[in-house]
Amino acid sequence: MAASLRVIVVLVCVTAGAALADAAAGGVRVGLTRIHSEPGVTASQFVRDALRRDMHRRARFGRELASSSSSSSPAGTVSAPTRKDLPNGGEYIMTLAIGTPPQSYPAIADTGSDLVWTQCAPCGERCFKQPSPLYNPSSSPTFRVLPCSSALNLCAAEARLAGATPPPGCACRYNQTYGTGWTSGLQGSETFTFGSSPADQVRVPGIAFGCSNASSDDWNGSAGLVGLGRGGLSLVSQLAAGMFSYCLTPFQDTKSKSTLLLGPAAAAAALNGTGVRSTPFVPSPSKPPMSTYYYLNLTGISVGPAALPIPPGAFALRADGTGGLIIDSGTTITSLVDAAYKRVRAAVRSLVKLPVTDGSNATGLDLCFALPSSSAPPATLPSMTLHFGGGADMVLPVENYMILDGGMWCLAMRSQTDGELSTLGNYQQQNLHILYDVQKETLSFAPANFYLKTQQITPSSVRLRALVLAPMAAFLVWILLLLPYVAISSTASHGVRLELTHADDRGGYVGAERVRRAADRSHRRVNGFLGAIEGPSSTARLGSDGAGAGGAEASVHASTATYLVDIAIGTPPLPLTAVLDTGSDLIWTQCDAPCRRCFPQPAPLYAPARSATYANVSCRSPMCQALQSPWSRCSPPDTGCAYYFSYGDGTSTDGILATETFTLGSDTAVRGVAFGCGTENLGSTDNSSGLVGMGRGPLSLVSQLGVTRFSYCFTPFNATAASPLFLGSSARLSSAAKTTPFVPSPSGGARRRSSYYYLSLEGITVGDTLLPIDPAVFRLTPMGDGGVIIDSGTTFTALEERAFVALARALASRVRLPLASGAHLGLSLCFAAASPEAVEVPRLVLHFDGADMELRRESYVVEDRSAGVACLGMVSARGMSVLGSMQQQNTHILYDLERGILSFEPAKCGEL
Repeated sequence: MAASLRVIVVLVCVTAGAALADAAAGGVRVGLTRIHSEPGVTASQFVRDALRRDMHRRARFGRELASSSSSSSPAGTVSAPTRKDLPNGGEYIMTLAIGTPPQSYPAIADTGSDLVWTQCAPCGERCFKQPSPLYNPSSSPTFRVLPCSSALNLCAAEARLAGATPPPGCACRYNQTYGTGWTSGLQGSETFTFGSSPADQVRVPGIAFGCSNASSDDWNGSAGLVGLGRGGLSLVSQLAAGMFSYCLTPFQDTKSKSTLLLGPAAAAAALNGTGVRSTPFVPSPSKPPMSTYYYLNLTGISVGPAALPIPPGAFALRADGTGGLIIDSGTTITSLVDAAYKRVRAAVRSLVKLPVTDGSNATGLDLCFALPSSSAPPATLPSMTLHFGGGADMVLPVENYMILDGGMWCLAMRSQTDGELSTLGNYQQQNLHILYDVQKETLSFAPANFYLKTQQITPSSVRLRALVLAPMAAFLVWILLLLPYVAISSTASHGVRLELTHADDRGGYVGAERVRRAADRSHRRVNGFLGAIEGPSSTARLGSDGAGAGGAEASVHASTATYLVDIAIGTPPLPLTAVLDTGSDLIWTQCDAPCRRCFPQPAPLYAPARSATYANVSCRSPMCQALQSPWSRCSPPDTGCAYYFSYGDGTSTDGILATETFTLGSDTAVRGVAFGCGTENLGSTDNSSGLVGMGRGPLSLVSQLGVTRFSYCFTPFNATAASPLFLGSSARLSSAAKTTPFVPSPSGGARRRSSYYYLSLEGITVGDTLLPIDPAVFRLTPMGDGGVIIDSGTTFTALEERAFVALARALASRVRLPLASGAHLGLSLCFAAASPEAVEVPRLVLHFDGADMELRRESYVVEDRSAGVACLGMVSARGMSVLGSMQQQNTHILYDLERGILSFEPAKCGEL
């Protein structure tokens, strides 16, 4: 936890022309390093220091608002809406260069101010110490005093407003005041350079800046400040960037690095997907300093489903410039006007059943709870929703409004007691990708899930040659923190709907043959799961013929197809059919690149050479690192990210990891999706061309899309109707749905699977009797043994053998019919009956944590009328249990990835 969250940002500038075309296609990825992230800094230290910074920042806001209507700056000076907090108070630091030749310096980046300034020589004793040498304008041939004709000359602008003549030469001295300090100097223009190496550098001449030669105090390890506000002097305005975005990494993460995606096209594409919400900025008051702030229309707050009774207009911006709510990068903890804060505080206190403790000395926060021990997990709380204008709801998970420190758990918000301006701070913005579109006057945001994104997909790096740009032609520079995102060029606001087809429908299998195939797939798939958990088998190897040391191997579950989905790949789109699999991550298809060995498939082979959007993935990219096994390594030279995957049924795929545009449905094109381009493939995937992983890992489709939820509804086992799959906001259930939490995936062991969706099955009831099954039978161990997963690719539920025996005995004792052989079906428990459809069976209930799933007769009884048998549609397994798709039929199942829960309710799936 950082006592001062400052991030060094290396800027790169993207402009029109070839460089812009490259950036639009893939974006530019730049590493970000957080400083002052020492592991020894506690949460309470961090919060206490952040609150002190916030206090000074709000005091500055309050003084500026109070003085704006009653005073004006004398001629030749400007009271700029920037800040100077406590020492080490800068929230984020960016690095750029000034002058000719370029001289690097660090500066505070601030969305709540406009002016760009740095210290200049000669400065004498009136300059604070800075980590880089002082910039000397006399040593740079590109320095100019800002001319009188410039619209950014402050003195000329003030003179024109007063009806006076600008001073000769327009040499404008400014004197900026701050909450706790000041700086003064001469307004000039200079060439600024962005980029960390000569090959990447972009030079932008004519940037107006403040050349300061007198300042107070220490500016937190920087040499000045870069304003990113709404005013004309900000860097955003001067570069005509149009938009910028950032994504703040989790505050308690002291190890992860954020990344930076630069460019208007890249920034826009990153937030065109499912789950994105947009709200208009509220027009700022015309008077400075309020004119530089990004105001939002906060209309209400909910905790869980309950809307809080906050007075109407609590966050309204008044005509005199008071009130309102701003979003700010320099404020850590959100502050709310007292009338709103009291209701938020009361709602949280009523939900937490822990003793309240005084955390004011340790953290400076008003509401804290005492945990039973420092290692005890906090209670479960619902998300908090901030309702913004335009119907944009910002959903804050509990970690975005509560902070954990040892034995205390505190509300990370506070009352705005010293003014009426509310501020949305950066703690509440963590793990949200936030886009400021200053041209359209909107703010857009979407959940980012930083931990997945950093391992997942990143657009290919674009190396920009040195460019010299006129200031009005400078198409952008962008800053701050940004995660790489999948670019979704067109997505309906209601989300995406796809149709799933049962694999046996396309093969024409019916009756007993369909049951036998389902049982066989279920046995092989569960064996594949167990093989993945227990470790590498004798078939494990490094890829050959190009895979070699750069390969990645995984002995995962059998590629036993149950449901198929139709998608398209490439530009122009080539339709293909793929297996949909919630139990794996990798997306892959057979490729003609050329294909050395391919199994028959119903569609033409995808040829990368015929697609305008295909790109290989570097062996050193995070995408490749997410794929690789512990036994494979990249070796120079970097010839691409080769992979090799083998499956439990003998199917395997060998090829190169790449990125491509995928088309989902009829109108959703998704750029930059990482997938396996298989050129040597063995086995079969049941009338498909490959596989689409929907698991919990970073390379799955849901992770790459960044959707927070998806759902499906499987039509009955013997039906031929398609089953719907919903991605994003279109995935929703009624309020009557039942909910159970996912069990955290195991992390122990080199080959433990993090892709599976584990559930907590606590027991089984037959009739009115709870079966005597030891709860440990269904328990997941820390090393990944045991447990229960829900899976789309397993047809018949597999119960750990002790549970299966108990269930079989209970059913046999209640179904008073002779036992019969089900060997021809691959099932163990069958009853002889002249009319199998008339066999009466008892009620069967699966008891999950907090939710009971009662199975209808057709969800667990399989009939073979020709053989005169009725069978239990479940199988026995050793080592783990799997909830199969037959038991899920005619049940709408929703995976809420953001909240970590599974919800379900009965449904007529063919009618959704």
